[in-house]
Amino acid sequence: MKLLFIIIVTLASNTSFSQESIGILVLEKVNKLRDSLHLNKLKYDRTLEEAGIDHSYYMADKKVLNHFQTTFSKETPSERVLYYNGNRTYVGENIASTPVKWKNKGVFDDTLIAESLFKSWLNSPPHYKNMTHTDYTKMGLGKWTSSEKILYSAQVFSSNEIILPQAFNNSELSWGVRPSEFTCKDEPQTYETMFFANSVEVSGHSVYLYFHDLDFFKKVIQNDNDGLAIDVILREQLPCNKENQFHVSKVYDGEMQRPIYKHDIFRNNISDNPKKIRVKIGEVPSYLRNQQWEANVIIINDNKLCDYSYPVKVPSSVIPLLHFSPYFEGNDTNIENIETSKIHIHDSIHIELSYERSKGRFSSLNEDGMFKLINWGNFINQIDVNCYASVEGAKWYNLQLLEKRESSVLELLLQANYDLSKVNISKAENWSMMNSQISEHSLAQLESKNESQLKYWIKKNKSPFLDSLLFSQRKTHIRAVFDTIIEVNTYDNYLFASSYASNFKFDDLPWNKILRENHILKDEEIDPNIIDSLYSNPRLKTNLLGASSIGKTPGFIDSITMLNLLQEVNTKSARQVFNYANLVTRYWYFKYAWGYRTKGIATTLSPNDLRELVNKVDSSQIRPQDLARLNVNILLAGIHYYVAHNNWQPVEQYFDAIVELVKAEDFSSEEAEELALFCNHFHKFEQAVEILHPFHQENKLSEDGYFYLAQTSTLIREQLNKEDYYNYMGSAKKANHSRYCKWLNDSFQIQRDEYIKSDFCSECH
Repeated sequence: MKLLFIIIVTLASNTSFSQESIGILVLEKVNKLRDSLHLNKLKYDRTLEEAGIDHSYYMADKKVLNHFQTTFSKETPSERVLYYNGNRTYVGENIASTPVKWKNKGVFDDTLIAESLFKSWLNSPPHYKNMTHTDYTKMGLGKWTSSEKILYSAQVFSSNEIILPQAFNNSELSWGVRPSEFTCKDEPQTYETMFFANSVEVSGHSVYLYFHDLDFFKKVIQNDNDGLAIDVILREQLPCNKENQFHVSKVYDGEMQRPIYKHDIFRNNISDNPKKIRVKIGEVPSYLRNQQWEANVIIINDNKLCDYSYPVKVPSSVIPLLHFSPYFEGNDTNIENIETSKIHIHDSIHIELSYERSKGRFSSLNEDGMFKLINWGNFINQIDVNCYASVEGAKWYNLQLLEKRESSVLELLLQANYDLSKVNISKAENWSMMNSQISEHSLAQLESKNESQLKYWIKKNKSPFLDSLLFSQRKTHIRAVFDTIIEVNTYDNYLFASSYASNFKFDDLPWNKILRENHILKDEEIDPNIIDSLYSNPRLKTNLLGASSIGKTPGFIDSITMLNLLQEVNTKSARQVFNYANLVTRYWYFKYAWGYRTKGIATTLSPNDLRELVNKVDSSQIRPQDLARLNVNILLAGIHYYVAHNNWQPVEQYFDAIVELVKAEDFSSEEAEELALFCNHFHKFEQAVEILHPFHQENKLSEDGYFYLAQTSTLIREQLNKEDYYNYMGSAKKANHSRYCKWLNDSFQIQRDEYIKSDFCSECH
């Protein structure tokens, strides 16, 4: 809400039979002063005069000189203006007291009184600032005398009258919710409720609030008179040609909808997740149809304003962990010097593809043959393909059909990663099979017919039996023969060879070399079944941990295998500890990043213990950039770990630690942008801005990065240096002008900031 009180202590004026004359005399002097400074002149305003008379009487009655009353609804200058039906964004007040000046008996000397008041304000810097403030367009003055013949005066200033949208039905209704002297953020728990409005969802005519953390939500809404309300804001309330047209109420800015309180909120929670809340908090007013509007959220504590939240959508994401390669050990002489076995294999593969009538793509194939082709294709030197069409139908049509079937076969071989240069393919109508079928089934009436006559006969004599013959003719045959000697030195070769001979032992394979060259160096995932078979060999531990951490493998390792794999890690080996930490980190990520279930997941070191273990290793054996990224990954996955275990204290510390690591180490702008999105996902907006700020200073962000920074900083702009914030916004505009304008138009409440609105109005219209 934008309420600016420029309230300054003053001296006095009077109220008698001639309220307006002294006010007009003072206004003339004020305007002469403003004119000398090339400022707009003020206009005299009756509403402000009424507010001034009210407060002058109060001061005279109480014999005090201050800006505040104990009267309900008239405590401040702004509330007094509102009480007399003035809806003004900016309100200020000067006050003064002075002995009464008499022109003659019973008649005030208006000129002397006006001169005395004006001089007292002119010679006081705070009062002078009020009289020359650029936000003010109107002035009114009230006065009243006390029994001691002391005149009290209140000079009231304001901006123009706010004109709220005509569509509003209850623009003066706050439903009994009162302003508060402090917000819930001032309390020790420091509730971060600024993003509540980002959690508003509209479905049909209903407005829902979805929030991801029920425990936090219950800290905000914990008493019977705690609740929420929607404040509807229309786009037309932020026009380019005048100040923002917000209601001056300290509770709402547009039109406040009926609040919903604690018991109804929790009674109507419809979330399927016991840790989250989704509740209907209002109805969409009918006047919003065909309007550009947003729903702000009023947070209520003890039936008083606790906080006010309007939507500023920020991009966020659960990012993948940072990428780096595992470390590995060289040859293990106890294993690698074993003489590998060789086997001579001669075999063939035959795959049949079946086609329905007039179809270019096959409907089925024999999967066993396809499995062999995919897994053993590197042993095959050549593939022969015979692609057929049944003899029915026109020849020209069958030729087109054969082209399509050839394409479907080549596509299949490409999916099997087979080299098409080694493929020989032929296409034909299957007359050889037709002739064999005539002979086999003793179809004497067809023996003497030529091809044209047969095509005509088939067309005229359809039957299920004939359909079965034609179906067989349409089959495509893929044939491959391999004749090779295989050296059993890889897992794939072992699988291939063991299907032909049984004298090969799994443990005899050079596993350190396989893990290093086939998985770590190629960055290829390993079969979890291999992990289960090798975890007990301590000589393979470093390479096995490294291979196990690649790709999505950690997500498929069951809890028992995981625990077995992590046994007997050599904590004195920096490489082994590095791979160990990398695997555990990735295991946490796959198990916790997409859900908070802890059942059935291996019990490992805690993230804090893992960080301590990594910090103890000899860092000279690990590249600094790898160590930095490993530490960030431990923090990232550790956050998911601790959230799943409902332990939020380390989470706060981990976000700060991520910021410090990115500042201290050499991270890329792409990595920084991803980490900022991760911070936003957990509503750590300050940390996101801190991560991106140095990259902004060095002009290293991508277009998206500049917008991430601008969008995130907008949500917390009150906490930022204004110059930094405006620089972030300017950089986003420079990165993509049209995208910037569209963003500010769609999220129009960003223009609550007058500087941003002025820039939007001049740059985007």
